[in-house]
Amino acid sequence: MNAAIKTVLQTASTDINIKDFETTEAFMEVLYYKIFEESVAPLKKEEPVAAPVVAEKKPRVKKEKDPNVNIDKLNPTQSKKIKAISEELKVEVDKKQLLTYLNAMTPEEFNAKKIEEHVRAFAAPPAAAAQPETVEEQEEVEAVELEFEGKTYLVFADRKVYSMNEDKEPSILAGHVGMGVFKKMEMPEF
Repeated sequence: MNAAIKTVLQTASTDINIKDFETTEAFMEVLYYKIFEESVAPLKKEEPVAAPVVAEKKPRVKKEKDPNVNIDKLNPTQSKKIKAISEELKVEVDKKQLLTYLNAMTPEEFNAKKIEEHVRAFAAPPAAAAQPETVEEQEEVEAVELEFEGKTYLVFADRKVYSMNEDKEPSILAGHVGMGVFKKMEMPEF
């Protein structure tokens, strides 16, 4: 670009901000008149320049957080931690199912532990659960016996799956239907 043209453009555009204009064409028109004024000013008397059309700035609308959702989506840091835990436990963690698992909790349950602890509880095999929930702690709801991968489980309407002991009695919370080791388990009809 010719140095003289470059200098004229730089000089003319110093006090004009493109963000103040609704369209690029409006900016170019004002810039053209500005350049024309500076280069022909000694030859011609000044003409008024049209005022720039300023676009109205719309205020950003923040999405309100759904009170029934503990976590909308995983951020990159959380994803790295999940990947590290899944490699440590040698288990594949489905992030969509993990989000479903996390959002199924009450806010108090979710906030009681760090996300890493929730991921370990979700991904860990049933025997490795730190504090297993017993069937006595389960509220009285309808349940169905279901055979899955050669073992009999008791499935409740709230998707909780309990393992059965030798006496065919439900004992320990093994997981949730459709999550973790029960990923392929179908929810029975009640």
